[in-house]
Amino acid sequence: MSPPRLIAGLGEIARDHDALICDIWGVVHDGHAPFPDAAEALRRFRQSHGKVILLSNAPRPPGSVEDQFRRIGVATDFYDAIVTSGGAAREDLAARAGRDPSLSLYYIGTI
Repeated sequence: MSPPRLIAGLGEIARDHDALICDIWGVVHDGHAPFPDAAEALRRFRQSHGKVILLSNAPRPPGSVEDQFRRIGVATDFYDAIVTSGGAAREDLAARAGRDPSLSLYYIGTI
């Protein structure tokens, strides 16, 4: 097995792709401040090549992640959608409850 190819930046491979899934934490921001160069690279990809989807294992809905972006100064014009594990879990539970109204769901956590 050959080692993974290391690249200097997204520009080296962007032309070969029409969509991009990008992690958020540590790529777009560090929890306190944005990484403007990353946003700019994703913005260029989006303008020239295709969709940019941000992915997070945050247990929150995507709107909450966008709220965090605004609080810490992350731009919101360089992606097409945000997908979070919390959002996916909520959607799945809503679909299950829709199929089976007798399904009992309990929420444990802060409101």
